[in-house]
Amino acid sequence: MDPCVAEVAERTGIALSWVAPLTGGEQGGAWLVQSTDGEFLVLKVQPDPVKAQAVLRAGPVITAAVSGGWPTAAWRHWGVLDDGTAFVLQQHLVGSPVERLNVGTVRAVITANATQAGLGHPDAFDDSAQLVAVTRGDHPWREVVASRSPRGAALVERGSAMIRTLGPVALPVTDLVHGDYSSANMIITDTGIAFVDCETVGRGTRVRDLADLHRQGVVQPGTDPVALDLLRRAAVEVAGPAVFLTCLVAVGYNNLAWWAEHRSVDDFDQAYDRLRDHLDHLERSGTG
Repeated sequence: MDPCVAEVAERTGIALSWVAPLTGGEQGGAWLVQSTDGEFLVLKVQPDPVKAQAVLRAGPVITAAVSGGWPTAAWRHWGVLDDGTAFVLQQHLVGSPVERLNVGTVRAVITANATQAGLGHPDAFDDSAQLVAVTRGDHPWREVVASRSPRGAALVERGSAMIRTLGPVALPVTDLVHGDYSSANMIITDTGIAFVDCETVGRGTRVRDLADLHRQGVVQPGTDPVALDLLRRAAVEVAGPAVFLTCLVAVGYNNLAWWAEHRSVDDFDQAYDRLRDHLDHLERSGTG
């Protein structure tokens, strides 16, 4: 047994045995474990101190969201190990990963996203405030993108011009926000789409999540354009085109900041090209 599993078993009072590592998800290591009564559970750990605090803050938010009908794994226990690593022991969801954004999966995501309406927890991280800070340049994501390459600087200029044209936009704060709506963080179950890797959960507008998935579809080659348009129309229907475009620019900066740190300049520039062309398309054709 991994020593971490033994310590979690001691902390929670649940006798656990290590089964296998789990793939998928993007917010830390995960293992499939089993209790002595035969129940399979997922053990996730987060050693990064800042992200560990986010995990602890997310626990009550996710518990309330599950009670409110949000399709995600229930968190049974969470806490901190002796070395400061945060852990979560959560329900194991049976399903298959979302491998491609097509019309069927997008419709299922839109249905699941609707359950986030009004579930914003008062103690949750204010995601809308962060997005506004990003668009204003009061958050490092924008500068990271601008300094990565000349194309990154051009995208920031392009996004800033769009934000100026839109004018002040009030982003709602009443919805539950996943905060990392990647297809890697979704699984297809018997009842629809369920979300995993929810440590980034916050309160804000669920349009942010739809815009983030829309952004992924734009950057990844081969996405069904009909599915992409379904996401756009669903986001606009929730809160209007200005909120959608504001969220799209902000999550574009967010994701490209990650690309700047983890990908080559060529990969970064290719992602930039696709996102820039799509922003141009949206501005020419409108988003309504």
